[in-house]
Amino acid sequence: MNKLITTLYLFLLVAGYSCDSAKISEPEWQNPLQQLKVYSILEVGDYIWIGTDYGLVRFDKSNTDTTLYDTQNSGLPHNHAITLAADDSQCIWIGAGNSALVRFDGVHWSVFDMENSGIPSNTISDIAIDTQGNMWIGTSDGVAFFDGENFTNYNTDNSQLPSNTVTSVALTKSGKLWVGTWGNGVGVYHASKWTVYNTTNTVMQSPYIFDIAVDKDDRIWIGEGGGLNLVSGTSWKNYNTLNSGLPNSDVTNLAFDRNGHVWLGTYEGGIADFDGKRWTVYDMANTLLPSNQITAILVDQQNNKWIGTRFGLFLFNEHGIRLQ
Repeated sequence: MNKLITTLYLFLLVAGYSCDSAKISEPEWQNPLQQLKVYSILEVGDYIWIGTDYGLVRFDKSNTDTTLYDTQNSGLPHNHAITLAADDSQCIWIGAGNSALVRFDGVHWSVFDMENSGIPSNTISDIAIDTQGNMWIGTSDGVAFFDGENFTNYNTDNSQLPSNTVTSVALTKSGKLWVGTWGNGVGVYHASKWTVYNTTNTVMQSPYIFDIAVDKDDRIWIGEGGGLNLVSGTSWKNYNTLNSGLPNSDVTNLAFDRNGHVWLGTYEGGIADFDGKRWTVYDMANTLLPSNQITAILVDQQNNKWIGTRFGLFLFNEHGIRLQ
């Protein structure tokens, strides 16, 4: 616990310095949370929420206050905050280890598990919220649809979902649900019908899906075990280590900056910035990253890149870090 207090204190000092300092024109790297494994990062208003293996950290960008929520001082049933999402009321939804889906409204904690709800599994991998406020929840036993009261579950027994081991869920502007699975490619659910994409009917190189993200133009980006896939309409393109500047085949995380660049994390190749033509790679050889295994990426409103690794959280901006 002393180690955690020390790292949170360092986070406070570093963030405070960044907020008060003048804008810096040179690239800047900082290591706010050392040694903690970061699972997920979320921005809600002035707050950055960070899911770690020690609990859920809330950082206030307006005054640099930092709060840790764990099983000792909150309603979290597990300290591993694997995935995070926010609804229109700015309530935080957390996939807590292999224990439950958790809702936090800033005061009260609500826990949804297999014992007290219709959720099909306590292991939550990803959460997507549609324009109506409904939730699509990726689990180890299929996809759950939650309307705030009832759960409707989709699995390989009652639907054409290609696998029950769901790793990622993402929604397009047109309302299509893209579901990444571990070992069986991608399933797309729309108008009560499923379409399956895999290595046999697309350019995908691997059936193991790490992450799916939708950009501002409603294009689909898929990080998989064989590279990065871009889906635009009916067109598919695969970027891999042989035909592009991608540093590693396992693309684990995806995010977009305000310039339209794709930022992607890899399992052992660090991170890459892709502007559609050029690739810029950041790894242990040319930065302060302690690990090339990237676990989470968030681009905030100030275009800072929050990068989660096995050994801490790193903050990066090509033009200097500004929190406000």
